[in-house]
Amino acid sequence: QHVGPALYNHKAHFSCHFIEAPPSFYAPTLRTTIDTAEDYRRALKLYRHLEKKRLETGKKFLASSPCEKKVFSAREILDVLNSEAFRKPLLYIAQVKKGFGTGHFRRALMVAEELDASFFVPPHASTEVKKLLEIALSEGRIFKDQILESIDSFAPGLIVLDAFRTEKKEIEALAKRAPVLALDEAASEKNLRAVSYVLDTIPSLKNKKNNLMDIRLLDFRSCQKKAAEEQKKPEKTQGDNKTDAEKQGKTIRFLISLGGEDPGRLALQAKNLLEKAVKALQLPSEIELLLPENPIPSLKERLCNYDIVITHYGLTAFEALASGSELILLGTSKIHEKLAKKYGFYNIPKNELNQSSFEKIIQKIVFGKKVLGLGEKNLSAVFQPLLEMDFTLLSQEKSTLSVFLLDFLEGRSLSCPLCQEDFQRKLSPVEKKVRKKRADTIILRCPSKTIRKCVSCSLYYPS
Repeated sequence: QHVGPALYNHKAHFSCHFIEAPPSFYAPTLRTTIDTAEDYRRALKLYRHLEKKRLETGKKFLASSPCEKKVFSAREILDVLNSEAFRKPLLYIAQVKKGFGTGHFRRALMVAEELDASFFVPPHASTEVKKLLEIALSEGRIFKDQILESIDSFAPGLIVLDAFRTEKKEIEALAKRAPVLALDEAASEKNLRAVSYVLDTIPSLKNKKNNLMDIRLLDFRSCQKKAAEEQKKPEKTQGDNKTDAEKQGKTIRFLISLGGEDPGRLALQAKNLLEKAVKALQLPSEIELLLPENPIPSLKERLCNYDIVITHYGLTAFEALASGSELILLGTSKIHEKLAKKYGFYNIPKNELNQSSFEKIIQKIVFGKKVLGLGEKNLSAVFQPLLEMDFTLLSQEKSTLSVFLLDFLEGRSLSCPLCQEDFQRKLSPVEKKVRKKRADTIILRCPSKTIRKCVSCSLYYPS
């Protein structure tokens, strides 16, 4: 590339023939030189994609030297460079501030590991997030070049926004750079106008326009199902006041886990009250407490070993539900209280966290007794897929979310066909001003597309 001009620009001295390369080597639109930091990141990513593809196909690396260097063919390199996953780099922006838990960032790490995506970790990230990052790096699950402290020089093909609640200005700024997929975003519909796709995996407090709501896109792969006989509810026989659980003197196993931060600092208080409650009920029990300082990385694999899991509304609760454990949800915040109540879980608000509240719910769950002041559990139908989930179908290498994002990368982002400047007519200065000020109105969101109404000409079109 660099020597060529020195030859063909001096035809008086050199005879040059321009011969097109064979198809397997001909790719004039692809640039593989490394001139910038971003080029270097792309080269590292290219190598990882090639290495992974070789391992997936089971091919052996060519031995080109005594050092057994890994050599890839031109065809393999071109296949990766032309793939959607490589041509459209994925940028994952998760919520990393203190007070929002670690669930958003754990999901970012999972996608980064499975899709070799880049993710944003600003300097103000919480201590818990930084610890998770260090562990992932030390285990080789992610690489340093995937971590971005600034996104100014990064050119994404898709932005996944998993930040809980994002300001309108920030969403609009991101949407100018690439299509935005908002994941479990709690911002208002007005703020989400610039978002290309709204995906919800966690049932939220308010019903909003989304393209898809599917709780199965959460990662349940390593969950284990409680044995069928263990899931049977205790029953009373006629004329007998004792349940099966009482007759057998079964030891009830409790787990208390309130996430990576325990924002309400309720775990220790809950343990003390629970100990008093089971003692008053004369219930044989084991109580395990997980604090943010002593997390268990493989917790969801062990949830099936507990009879009752005490947590708050969120991922651990859903994993426990899918595993067949009973749930008691604590109100670590007002929004957690409202969500637990809305979706019909047994729950204890923060101002009602006492021994009596635990006793009432435990009597209902373990002994099947009717308790004054405690209504029947009325779990929302949105969680039915978790109760029916077959974990044997979830043994694939990639999570369902990563598979969804890979498919999503195949999609296209479209603007109004009538108002495109390279189409039938030019925009007037007034129309340009309107379009610059706000995104086209969202008319309908559905799983395969988003329908917008153009702010300039009022045309409805799939975007």
